Amino acid sequence: MDNLIYRGDTDELRIERNEMIVNDLSKIGYEQIIEMKDENGRIHEFEEKELRTLVKYHGSDEKIRVVLWEMFLGILKFNSTEEERKQQLLLLKNEYDEIKKRWNGKQPEEMDEQTKNRYKRNISIICKDVQRTDRDNILFKDLTSSTLKVMFDVLVSMSITNKIGYGQGMSDIVALIIQITYSEFEVFYLFQGILELIKEFYGEEGIISSDKMMNVGNIIYVVDEEFGEYLNKNNITFEFIVKWLLMLFKREFNSKEVLRLWDSFISFPKDKLYLFLSATILIKNRVEIMNSQMRFDDLFIWTLKLEHKIPLQYIYDADNLLYEFKMKATPEQQKRVFN
Repeated sequence: MDNLIYRGDTDELRIERNEMIVNDLSKIGYEQIIEMKDENGRIHEFEEKELRTLVKYHGSDEKIRVVLWEMFLGILKFNSTEEERKQQLLLLKNEYDEIKKRWNGKQPEEMDEQTKNRYKRNISIICKDVQRTDRDNILFKDLTSSTLKVMFDVLVSMSITNKIGYGQGMSDIVALIIQITYSEFEVFYLFQGILELIKEFYGEEGIISSDKMMNVGNIIYVVDEEFGEYLNKNNITFEFIVKWLLMLFKREFNSKEVLRLWDSFISFPKDKLYLFLSATILIKNRVEIMNSQMRFDDLFIWTLKLEHKIPLQYIYDADNLLYEFKMKATPEQQKRVFN
């Protein structure tokens, strides 16, 4: 099965892996999008699935990544006309402006009670994280830069509008989104969409919740019972990969590679491909882990040594693992992972 890639949810459609795909020399660009639209700019169901599949396996051209992610995450509608999408964006901008008015330029005592409580709870840590996130990136080196202000405003606005509030890793997510668009309201809604992918790893008030991280172990147990038994026997929980999941591998790859990974994660959000990438990395290293009798602390240290050493091609192995899991897992096991 190593030489096959399976397309999205349609198991019967297979694409042979080749160097062109692995090296992303055929990223999806504006021309392909134009061909999929009807005369009013709508993208219909068949073309939508084709587009999602192409981006999953080939990645997106930088020039159209923002609009593709907005459609994949449900911010914009595939079946809308071009004019309707423009109106949707205008409505979203106005909505975001109203959210900012709840806190921006106000003292806490001037805010409504809910906004004030969430603002006070999160503002200090947001200030600290914004000033120390990606400081080696030219976009964020200057503490007075407009990009840092965008990051700050988006994080505060999000913290007062959702139950999670603010949590570890969120500034990293926003920093990467800013690399594809400086439009503040679009950064906000893209962040909101990506937060939907990872919110299961947070409890209320941004506290990290490890329960759903165990789904990586559930996947491993189905596809590699021997390795799964090893992890269970040694009572290994999966907090040691918390950084992978909360930041969607942002620190494990360079920015260009992470954006390519996120193309695959976002194209079919319900597949939770980031869980399968986590399982893939562990399975690929199962011999070392088992022979060295690694325990939780050993595994945590081991993951730190993997930064910038994980092959980008593992995303295709993760997709194979997704297919294998769907073939082997019981309905109950699938429900546990995908719900």
